[in-house]
Amino acid sequence: LVSGLLLFEKNRGNVWLVLPVALAAQTLGVLSLATLGSGIGLDLPLGAFLVAVPLSAVVSIIPASILGFGAMQAFHVLYFTEFGAGQSQALAVSTLYTMMSIGTHLAFGACVLLFTDLAKTEAPPASRAQGSRS
Repeated sequence: LVSGLLLFEKNRGNVWLVLPVALAAQTLGVLSLATLGSGIGLDLPLGAFLVAVPLSAVVSIIPASILGFGAMQAFHVLYFTEFGAGQSQALAVSTLYTMMSIGTHLAFGACVLLFTDLAKTEAPPASRAQGSRS
């Protein structure tokens, strides 16, 4: 984490390029979660979703879960029930949101592999990558 933040210290101009993309991604996450919640009858104020998305991102990095699955559902159930939502509704919206996020990441990852030069770069020969063993 620290080394990632230090990259921006050396390239301060990149922060202004990355910041709008990060804000757009968070906004889409909030709107997605709110839309999913509305679709299953979870009638909560938009402010509840504005807080839930960044907090759930923090919870999803807990190493006791795989892709945040489980920890994020527990967080959403605890969080949304504080606003009067039912446990089953909170679990349903959380699971749908997680599955949608995984699907979106897979789709964008496939696009990167298919439409960029990253997929076309050649790996170094095995003899150079492993070093000489003579």
